Amino acid sequence: MNTTPIEKSDLTDSSAQNLVNAGDSLSTRLADMEGMYKDIGLTPDQIDKFEDDYKRKVEALKTHGRGTYDKQSIEATKDQSMRTVTSNEEYQRYLDWKKNNPVQY
Repeated sequence: MNTTPIEKSDLTDSSAQNLVNAGDSLSTRLADMEGMYKDIGLTPDQIDKFEDDYKRKVEALKTHGRGTYDKQSIEATKDQSMRTVTSNEEYQRYLDWKKNNPVQY
């Protein structure tokens, strides 16, 4: 498992770049997840809870990461947030979706 920190400037995928940028870029990244929400079958309430939890955790990464982000930490944050709002079946659909739609860094 590679846990080498990456600098913001090292990210090439626009989705990943949006995730780690400051300000409203996280909102842009979350908007990019709408297809995932639909494929998994999340309710509006689940989406709101996921986004609130995810935003809070990403802000913690920004604050404690001091400008560097580990790829695995970013994905683990999304996984943890998704796990908190989904049933076992929905979470499995999320994992399947993620496998078929990998984020490229």
